[in-house]
Amino acid sequence: GKARPVMVTPSRWLRDVAVDARATRDLDVRVIPNGVDLAVFNPAGRTAARERLGIAQDRPVLMFAAETLDGDQRKGGRQLRAALEQVQELRQGRPLDIILMGGSGESLLQGIPGLVIHGAGFVSDAAEAAGLYAAADLFICPSLQDNLPNTLIEAAACGTAAAVFDAGGSGETVEHDVTGKIVPSGNAPAMAHAIASLADNGALLAQMGRAARQRAE
Repeated sequence: GKARPVMVTPSRWLRDVAVDARATRDLDVRVIPNGVDLAVFNPAGRTAARERLGIAQDRPVLMFAAETLDGDQRKGGRQLRAALEQVQELRQGRPLDIILMGGSGESLLQGIPGLVIHGAGFVSDAAEAAGLYAAADLFICPSLQDNLPNTLIEAAACGTAAAVFDAGGSGETVEHDVTGKIVPSGNAPAMAHAIASLADNGALLAQMGRAARQRAE
């Protein structure tokens, strides 16, 4: 018989876009999420990465990763800044570390009381990136438009919980209240409360991180 084209998307969100689009609505559209090497992306590097960054093992650590934050509204930089300002108001400025992996972003987050920024820059080595993910307790994805961010899958594989906006395919990578938090897209106060509710609850973050790793597997 005649072969029929199949379109593969990594997220249900993109599948729905393709099904609704005139050019692709008649295709057979399947979802196959992106995968990562679970042997490389794993929680084992947490202690060593924190020592390398000079972060105490018992300090709460957030993480954000993007090629660029400044000038790309889709990445939610303005919402991330607003959320973290509110988080530190709720926490009364107690020290809170954040690892930034990727391009610019440090300037956007500077000046927030108690926020200690660790700029890792661009990381091309997968094992080094895995150590940074593992060093964090909570990965934040404030994207307002995204397909299925590999960063969220990598973070989960490294045993790190996540807080995400329910935009694009981001919400598909998190099981709400099990592996992290999903909040309404663009709602900075909701993101702030999600982060603040977890930041100082190490036991819950560790439990969510273990569940995230199991889900990644």
